[in-house]
Amino acid sequence: MDMCRIVRLSRIPIVMGIALLITAGVIGAPEAATQELLESYLAHDGTLKSDAPESVHSLLTAIVLDNLPHQYVDDKHWGKTSERWDGLDIRLDGHKIRTKRKKNTVRHGNWRKYEVTLVDPERQFHVRVLNSHVTPDGQWMFDVLIDAELYAFARNSRYVKGAQLYSLSVDADAVVQMRLTCKTAVRLDVSKIPADILLDAEVTDADLELKDFHVRRISKVGGEAAQQVTRSLRSVVERKLDEKEAKIVSKANQQIERHHDRLRLSIQDIVLSKWRKWTGARMTNDEVRNIQ
Repeated sequence: MDMCRIVRLSRIPIVMGIALLITAGVIGAPEAATQELLESYLAHDGTLKSDAPESVHSLLTAIVLDNLPHQYVDDKHWGKTSERWDGLDIRLDGHKIRTKRKKNTVRHGNWRKYEVTLVDPERQFHVRVLNSHVTPDGQWMFDVLIDAELYAFARNSRYVKGAQLYSLSVDADAVVQMRLTCKTAVRLDVSKIPADILLDAEVTDADLELKDFHVRRISKVGGEAAQQVTRSLRSVVERKLDEKEAKIVSKANQQIERHHDRLRLSIQDIVLSKWRKWTGARMTNDEVRNIQ
């Protein structure tokens, strides 16, 4: 028999013994083992790596898309009009001359319009996981911070009886951060061999915060009028986020319920993760198959 084959086979009992010890530890303390596995998908600053489970990425993306405005338009103050005298209508009625004042509907007043759009909603968002810990009662607690980009636009025009006094617009980029405080109970699905770890996740608190608001472009009209429009645009963005914030917890938990069947981890993945951590090596395919 090939000497390399003999050496490789001789490793299998040792590897199986270590794997069984790891598996026993996972079953005995699934919360800590699950925390350790999921934290292996995080960079040093808590950023979720691209190789994290697709189910995690898709769940977080669904929560963001469900709770941030894709396209919001506030144009309730756009389109004000007024009637303006537009001459006389003169006609002959028998021997009498009759006149009637003509009126014309024209633009009038302060026209305001605001738009807020989620930038590139189909991409994966920047995600960080912080404050991860297991509570004495076995709940895994952590905060998820999700950054998303918004584009904001405002236009303000002033008319007096059809004559435009000015018109200015503002384009701005904004960064919104969603914070989700989560707790997760961990249980084993022993109907499968090897067993799966099921995550019963719940969002207990959430908020939306406008982290950055940067004016990209402002039309030629400046001064106090431009500053006022910029402040109004930021206020519109913050007001819309406040409206969304009140519903985040219930909507996030609805998304978790929809993804519930996909929130599971394989004990084999945890065993392999711990093996790499302890030995700095990867198991061969033969060794993996012998653990299963």
